[in-house]
This record gives sequence, structure tokens and C-alpha cells, in this order.
Amino acid sequence: PFTQIGRSVHFPREGAGLGLAIVKRLCELMNGSIGVSSEPGEGTEFRVELILPLMDGEMSPPATEVSAASGEQEPEGFGVELASILPLQIMVADDNPYIRTLVDSYLKALGYRARLVDSGAQAVANWRGVDLILMDLRMPEMDGIEAVTRIRAESGVTDEPWIIGVSATLSETEVQRAMDAGCNDFLGKPFFSKSLVEAIQASPLVVRRRRDLARGEPEVAAVSAPDLAGDTTVNGEEERAATPVDAETEKIIGKDLIYLALDEIPVLLNDMSEALDNRDYERIRETSHYLSNTVLALRMEGLLEPCREVYRLAEEEDAAALPEALTVLNSCFADWKESRNS
Repeated sequence: PFTQIGRSVHFPREGAGLGLAIVKRLCELMNGSIGVSSEPGEGTEFRVELILPLMDGEMSPPATEVSAASGEQEPEGFGVELASILPLQIMVADDNPYIRTLVDSYLKALGYRARLVDSGAQAVANWRGVDLILMDLRMPEMDGIEAVTRIRAESGVTDEPWIIGVSATLSETEVQRAMDAGCNDFLGKPFFSKSLVEAIQASPLVVRRRRDLARGEPEVAAVSAPDLAGDTTVNGEEERAATPVDAETEKIIGKDLIYLALDEIPVLLNDMSEALDNRDYERIRETSHYLSNTVLALRMEGLLEPCREVYRLAEEEDAAALPEALTVLNSCFADWKESRNS
């Protein structure tokens, strides 16, 4: 178990130590080991031992440039190159159409054509032949953790397919449940393409590909996969006015989906108010989680924290504080719309 020692105002304690548990799991999956030596007041040394094949520089780190939108360093011209070096069949499982579209845009920039599904049940039904799954951990009906459990039971192995759990509300308990179910890695929302590339490069998928190349096995081209999530577009005019979101988000998500989201948000807010009247906290949790993902995908500043606060209070079943939190969320959405219309 991971324990933190020493209470000090000069050295505040942060984190739950989950990173160490994940690193240990990754080392074991790659037939390696991790060791540590630590002396209070002196420092800590970690040693990771892995047996890796030598390469001729085919997968050396690419040049990077800073993305104006995210502020992250992103691989310059690395997109299609990654898919050509590391052909993968990838599945994105998320009930939120805006998040699916956003993550799909990242993968397309990397040269991949992902299989998109909108539920845990769809992920379980369509995982075969997939190398990597980006699995939203919180979905209605069958959530991501149950879906991972079923996939692992069917596959019979712990690292094929490689499953990255994704959530906007990662907690220590949730991460532990996901690891117990069979998730191999985690990404917290929001994440950008650089984080996705790093997660792929850190996985055993790269090592397996290197071994294939060392054996002289032919490359397998990535092929297009069907979108199993259904049609999420709406029939509108061919030319529509600019949306209230920023231009880059509009380009990625598309005007139709953005207008759909803006029409959907008031319905979701009203739905949570009705659920509160009925003390239906599970419905509030599901709706506020879905709304958090929408806000993340559309980069709606000022709405994420109020969404998360509603979710937190619903988890605590705090009937006294929820009405004010929902009022604040409604007010933040109204302020956001007014700021975009001015």
C-alpha cells in the first residue's frame, strides 16, 4: 500500500499515490519490475527494469510544436506517421456524442479511423478485433467498468485489448474499481491529443509492434471502422450562422451537433430539477455527468465546476444544498449565452 508521511506546511501532501500503482501494473504487464529505495529527509529513488528490443530509430520522438488551442506541445506532422508506424484498431466507447466526436477528431489527426460506440453493451458486443479501447467509465445502463469486466472475461487476458479508462470524475475509488475490472491505464477529461499519443506510446502495443517488425512481419494498414453509435447529426440548412462556441471547437464538433447541444442543455437542466423534486439522485448524477462531458467537449467556460458540484451533491444525496447548486448552474448557463450574444 502507498502511504504518505510527514505533515508540513512547507511540503503539502498531494495525490493519492495512484500513479505508482499504475506504473507497477504497467511494468508487470511488460514483463518488467519496479523497485524503490527511500530515506526520510534524504530522497527517493525508483528503478524500472524492462527488456526492450533495440530499434533503428524508426520510432524516435517527433519534433513538437505548441498548440494554440490547448497550450500543449503536440507532435508536428506526427498524425498519419503514428498510424503508419503503429497500425491499430481503436474503439471509442462514450455515451456523449460530443465527446465521441472530439476524441474521434484526435484519432483522425493521428491517422486512425476509430470504431465509435455509445454504450457499454455496444463495447462488449464489438470489441473483438480491437487493439485499444478508450472506455468512458460512467455510462447509463451498463457502465464502462462492467463493460471492461465482461470484455476481460471473454478475452481471458489482462492486456488484450489494451483498455484506457476515461472519466471526468476520476477518484481513488473509481480508479481502483476500474483497475480491478481490468483497465490498463487512465485518462482524465479533458485530455488533448498529446496526452492520447503519450498513452498509446506508453502501452505494450508499441513493444508488440517492435517485436513484429523485428520478426520481419508485414505491416497491417489501419482500415476504416464503422460508427456503431448511430447518426448524431440533425437535418438543418446547408449554411448555418456561426455558433456561440470558439471557431476551432465549431470546426471539430460541427455546427449541427453544437446547435443540438445548445438545445439539449436546457432540457437537461430541467430534467435535473424534476429529478430533485422526486429525490432521484441517480438521475441527477447521470445527467450532471453527461452535461459535464458536453461542457468539456464544447469548451464552455464557467460551467464545468458548477456541473461537478451538482454531481458531488447528488452523490452525497444532499437535498438541502442541491437546489442552490442547480440554480447556480442555470445562472452560469444563462450568463454564458448572454456573453456569447453580446
